[in-house]
Amino acid sequence: MTARGFADREAASVVRSHSRVADALGRIGCGSLTGDRGMPYKFPSDVQELVSHCMAGGDYASEDDVLREALRALTDEEEHLRFVRDAVAERQAGDEGVPLEDAFASIRSKYAVTPET
Repeated sequence: MTARGFADREAASVVRSHSRVADALGRIGCGSLTGDRGMPYKFPSDVQELVSHCMAGGDYASEDDVLREALRALTDEEEHLRFVRDAVAERQAGDEGVPLEDAFASIRSKYAVTPET
């Protein structure tokens, strides 16, 4: 796969993730939430159902916890996309990168891991 194809695939993945996060945020509306700035937001009933489902599973104690986790996941996806875009730009600018086996050897050395045989 080319660097451009990889970047396109990653960008599409982030767009899907953004859509899932937006859907999730829409579903957490058990009424309205009020943030630190006192800015209420009323979520649609389908989002409320998803949040209720998340909370029923016991992983989240409150709507705020679900919202925080959704935003954390979105931030992580955006950071990964920036990394991929930067790597593609470096490659397009002529950076030859590091051979894969050298990269693995560096990681193994850094974390004192022996290769599987």
